[in-house]
Amino acid sequence: MSVDPADSVVLDSPAVGAPDASVDRLTQRVESLVDAALALAQRAQEYRETAERLAEDNARLRQVLQHTQTQITQLSQQIRSLEDMGS
Repeated sequence: MSVDPADSVVLDSPAVGAPDASVDRLTQRVESLVDAALALAQRAQEYRETAERLAEDNARLRQVLQHTQTQITQLSQQIRSLEDMGS
């Protein structure tokens, strides 16, 4: 049996042997992009959670301000009525 020259070329090809540097670089780049995407997804989740907390805090502050405004209005009315009684 003789060895076909085409077979030796295929066996010596970098695609069949150890991965060449360009494949390693591509693999590293893909892994880097995946890591970056995961980090961005984590940050997006953190931003969503922060936005939700801020919206809740804003709603509570609006309630406090509304209550405070109601109290100020009531006190103003009481002061006016006391002034009217004293006049």
